[in-house]
Amino acid sequence: MRLVKTVALVGQPNSGKSCLINHLTSTHALVSNYPGTTVEVTRGDFTWQRRKIEVIDTPGTYTLHSDTLEQRLTQKILLEEKIDVIVNLVDATNLARHLYFTLLKIDFSKLAKILGIPVIPISALTGEGLDQLKKAIFEKASKGIPMCFTEPVEKIVGALKKEIEGGLGEKTLSHPPRALSIHLLEKDIGDEEVFKIYPKLESLVENFRKKIGTVEETVCETCPAKPLCQPKDLKYFLLLTCRQRYERAFQIAHQVKKETHRQRKNWLERLEELIDNPWLSLPLLFFLAAATFKLIVWITNGLSTLLSFLLTPLLAYLTNFLENLFPKSTLGHVFALAAPEGILVPLTIVLPAMLSVYLLLAFLEDSGFLARFAVVLNRFFGFLGLGGQAGIPLLLSFGCRVPGVLATRILPDKRERLLTSTLLSITVPCAATLGIITGVVVKFGASILTLISVLIFSFILLGFFLNQFLPGKKEPLSLEVPPLRFPYLKNLIFKTWFRMRSFFTRVLPLLVILSVGIRILLELQIFVWLEQTSFLTMKIFGISGEVMAGVLVTVIQRYLAPLVLLNLPLTSREATIASAMILVSFPCLPNLAVLWKEFGLKEAVKIFLLAAMTFVLIGLILNFLLP
Repeated sequence: MRLVKTVALVGQPNSGKSCLINHLTSTHALVSNYPGTTVEVTRGDFTWQRRKIEVIDTPGTYTLHSDTLEQRLTQKILLEEKIDVIVNLVDATNLARHLYFTLLKIDFSKLAKILGIPVIPISALTGEGLDQLKKAIFEKASKGIPMCFTEPVEKIVGALKKEIEGGLGEKTLSHPPRALSIHLLEKDIGDEEVFKIYPKLESLVENFRKKIGTVEETVCETCPAKPLCQPKDLKYFLLLTCRQRYERAFQIAHQVKKETHRQRKNWLERLEELIDNPWLSLPLLFFLAAATFKLIVWITNGLSTLLSFLLTPLLAYLTNFLENLFPKSTLGHVFALAAPEGILVPLTIVLPAMLSVYLLLAFLEDSGFLARFAVVLNRFFGFLGLGGQAGIPLLLSFGCRVPGVLATRILPDKRERLLTSTLLSITVPCAATLGIITGVVVKFGASILTLISVLIFSFILLGFFLNQFLPGKKEPLSLEVPPLRFPYLKNLIFKTWFRMRSFFTRVLPLLVILSVGIRILLELQIFVWLEQTSFLTMKIFGISGEVMAGVLVTVIQRYLAPLVLLNLPLTSREATIASAMILVSFPCLPNLAVLWKEFGLKEAVKIFLLAAMTFVLIGLILNFLLP
């Protein structure tokens, strides 16, 4: 079936683009009630009247400038992809949620007439209106009515448009010359991408800017926002054009909205008022965080007990079967003892922990609480050089650090992305690690207070250290806080399963194989030779040589290290030190690979070396302090 159209979904963060592409296509993008869910491009397709239409879900962005990575990515798609139709998703509740006593209704036919394009009311959550949207996509799209600026601005835009058409030739342009002129006049760090497409354009635009410098100053003199400008901004159109666009947007919104009054607020709106109160937000959200972790422990324990009850008879049968299969073989006897134990640990400890973490993380995302955590954390993250928005990738990393690093793309600059990625790679343990460490704590009586203190203090001290040495400064927080809503059960189940799939296909087989392998090595007493290094490791870190070998497995995968500990005889002190060194440790191989991809080999090596220093220091300090 041949492709007939390519459609780009464009809109602000949290407007429902990922949810819409899930309804339109067979693609399954993660959908959350917080800005910045999509940090990579998602593609899918659907069939309409036996014709194939490709859909591209772009990252949410407030502008088409290049201030952040997601803005540059969206801009790149619109510049370089052959897009036939742009579907601009606009959240009709965006104004209404700030007016608690007002229910907003939109006159869609009037809005379509003003804009000169089809306006299709849809619900990205329920799928209502999708057939009308598909029909509108398939039909010939109209060009719409262009934005008209004030006369002085239009004169300059028109002059550059003529220069571009004359200098490059109208037939050689693959982009609208008017849009290109406005974009170049506003000056953007992404202009280099445009100049790569049109090499002659750079010198043409530079000469034009020199020629009309005095005219630009005259335009700025007419702008009411001029007192807000710095002297260096007088030759930038951006402030002026943005202001005029917003004025036009508010005019249109005023023309098409209808207001009806309602008498009572619902319970979610009342809760939203409480949480958004500056004085109440902090205790309420920290109470929610404590309740969340308590619930994780409760769900994990409940599922572990249930799975142990269900699996123990099956594994006993497996043991008997293997012993009968190898009746006189020593290796067979060892395997018969090791295999059931190796299967039991991942299924009864790791699986429940990961399931509970992912389920509650999905609830926090879809309910709107996660973005509010970011706002509250903004007050505390200042001395670490981070904005509150960094709280989102940090919290996501408790599920897995790889998507956590990718989620740093929603942050405003490379410095904050690098700082956040370093912190989460070293000081944030993933769900699997937390689950197995919980088993270590329960089995050997490790000090949970010590482990929590190590996590908190290492995060604060490492963040403070990085803030002093990384050049640059913290950007102010700019984050749209979504409305609170009760999550859809279908979306919670889908999102949890989407994230758990990799556990069943990648993590679980590896855990079972490694767990069985460790049990076999222990039964065969292969680890005995490691005791020869114990005099050194006990003196420096307070743990035996074989425990140290288990801890170093964090270099491969952090969650595999505590799995080794579960199979060793440990004292409470050894379990505490070893667990702390695992919790604050090296980035694992997948984590290191994504750091390399995002920041380059040099930065990835620096993070690894910093992790090694932190790892050693924690072992030394705890060995010195613990009785």
